[in-house]
Amino acid sequence: MRSVHQLVTLLALAAVPACADGPLAADGAPPPRLDAVGGGPTSATGSGHYFSGGEIRTLAFSAVRHDDGTVSGEYQLNVHALDAVIHVRVECLLVVGNRARLGGTVVRSTAPAVREGLKSYFWVVDNGEGADALPDIVSTAGFNEDQEGLDEFCHDGPTILPPHNVIHGNVQVRE
Repeated sequence: MRSVHQLVTLLALAAVPACADGPLAADGAPPPRLDAVGGGPTSATGSGHYFSGGEIRTLAFSAVRHDDGTVSGEYQLNVHALDAVIHVRVECLLVVGNRARLGGTVVRSTAPAVREGLKSYFWVVDNGEGADALPDIVSTAGFNEDQEGLDEFCHDGPTILPPHNVIHGNVQVRE
């Protein structure tokens, strides 16, 4: 797949492979596919903190797929250790059940390894509310992708983007 060679994780410390046989989340559920999506508006919103590589990061996102199929929204990732902020205009949203994939164009980046104008994406799992609910999950974000790689992610993969439990936050996915 083309995105195997282009996907660079935040901080450009390691490439994230885009393999179709990897798990979407710790429960091993298969990734949602675009052709599995019904009609009507869907949404994914949330914010919170998570640890990645021993560093805390903050993610906030809001995206809606409208009745006509268009998508609007944005997300922002703050990497506190680098004092870096990446802001993305959302162009794709795939919601299946309690899972969502989001992606779009980087419109602002203070992270040296993340280039404005290229594509970024991540996935989330909404594990419900209350004291008995499992933590919600967000993946590591992929960066520096082209349009083909974003389309591939929104339709079929990649499925290996490491998961992280959300702390001090909440993910809401609505189908």
